[in-house]
Amino acid sequence: MPLPVPLRSWLEICPVEVLEGIALATVFENQPGPPADIASLLRVSKSIYVAISMENNPGLYAKIFSIKFDDRAAVRRLGETCRYTRNRANELAKRFRSLKRFKLMECRQFCAAPTARDDLWVAYLLFLEHDQHNYQQLVSYAAVDDFASSFILNGGPFHDGVEGNGGWKIDSEINALAAWIFWFTDKDRVANETGVDRAGVLTAFAHTFVGSFKYASTHAPITSFHLPPNITPLSLPPSPALPLAARPSSRPSYLQNYFGVDISITPPLLTPAALLSCAVRLETEYAEAPIVLPDGYVGPTGDDLVEQKQPTTKFAEWGQDGGSERHEHDWTRLLTCYSPWSQLMIRRGCVFTPGMVSGTWVGRMFEIPRDQYDALLSPGHFATAPTPPLLHVYPQPMQFDVRQDSAGDGVLMAWWPRGVIMNETELYFSSSNNPLWSSSYDIFDPVSAARRALDNEYRRTGPYTHGVYDIILTATTGARFGSHWGHKRYYGRVRDWDGLILLVSIEPLPATPTRIFSGYIHRSMNLVGRWRETATPVDLPGWEGVWSMTKIE
Repeated sequence: MPLPVPLRSWLEICPVEVLEGIALATVFENQPGPPADIASLLRVSKSIYVAISMENNPGLYAKIFSIKFDDRAAVRRLGETCRYTRNRANELAKRFRSLKRFKLMECRQFCAAPTARDDLWVAYLLFLEHDQHNYQQLVSYAAVDDFASSFILNGGPFHDGVEGNGGWKIDSEINALAAWIFWFTDKDRVANETGVDRAGVLTAFAHTFVGSFKYASTHAPITSFHLPPNITPLSLPPSPALPLAARPSSRPSYLQNYFGVDISITPPLLTPAALLSCAVRLETEYAEAPIVLPDGYVGPTGDDLVEQKQPTTKFAEWGQDGGSERHEHDWTRLLTCYSPWSQLMIRRGCVFTPGMVSGTWVGRMFEIPRDQYDALLSPGHFATAPTPPLLHVYPQPMQFDVRQDSAGDGVLMAWWPRGVIMNETELYFSSSNNPLWSSSYDIFDPVSAARRALDNEYRRTGPYTHGVYDIILTATTGARFGSHWGHKRYYGRVRDWDGLILLVSIEPLPATPTRIFSGYIHRSMNLVGRWRETATPVDLPGWEGVWSMTKIE
């Protein structure tokens, strides 16, 4: 008697393509989180599991990856390896494992786990890749915004280790990644926070804000326009350095598995994220303060004062302001700006796009009183952070119209040799110290990309796109702004190694200190960094503060 044939469900006899269609029908684009219903389908029978499991059918999970996550940025940055089926399937599993830990684990439990560093990198890179889907997975599903608040505020892990560091926050990879996630999710936080909440954020980041001598704000010393510099790491002082020439040193790079490829990547700087989070809150606080005009006041009108009090720092509008292309320069710095002393220069992408800075910028310079800053530099304060954190700053409005031209190393002259005379009408530069040295530059039009003839060799070998060899910047305050707040001129250059912008101000009044302004443009819209007065030589500590500008588009 023949053995009975076991009954099989209609699902088990379906072709694999039909099972894939059923599985994909359970995956909804607008529903954040992993495809949970597929787990139920996998448990129906062994044959169905074999047909649609990740091990046997990575193509199905590669399709799910495209529904749940953005991929345009990864393909643009790393090439076709990001399209490989197995790489996408593995990346899907890795990302949801990380996001699930953000969602389910308490902040300190998360940070104590051996996966914390890799998980923070996953979240940070997802923000840099966002075009349509990533932000929903990060915030709506994983609640990384709540995690970042727990990390930074109320004695969270961001405050760990300060006892052994003289009270100063630790400038670490973990802290930097968490600070950037905090800034990326700051819009709703700032809109809903109370004055007490705002003070908590300012207190958490205060040491980073004022401690320019403790926290690196650039990827390489600003004293060098050409890299690698003439100094070596061994020649730097062994203790945290005060002079510009002695900070920062090289930053470590780590291997990250990204779409199946091991890439060497360096952590982002902690300082810009902290400065942006502080700047937007100081601007909000300043805007909320009442305007009190003394008797006999002569100056800008009340309407003008109200206008200049409005916050200018821009939050990311995820999915509405250009997407992942805005993070292209930040991404390139992660891959290439890990050691200014490296003789091997491998450029994978660009750190600055000619024309991106041209236009009108508005913002503020935050000034810490000179006597209070000098007190910080005293031996006692330098070794030990002030308690409570010092954050008595005075915001001063800034505005300039930048003219970018394309084509000296003195940092206090914005990397131009001393004696250079700039004729803006002809854009011709000559040195009174060396009458044989001169150079002319052509205006770069960011709209039409129309440029007059540059040297053909520079066109072939220039470090920027479009064959541009060098970028200089000239800026002046607008007529209306200058009539109220003073007319100023600025000029400077862009360093091709990391896209660092350095400007020097030409003050109209002799009593006003000349300053240099250094910083990076982040997300192609916020220019933030440090300023320093130029009267103090670079080998001595000078008065420094913060500046933050936003381009009017």
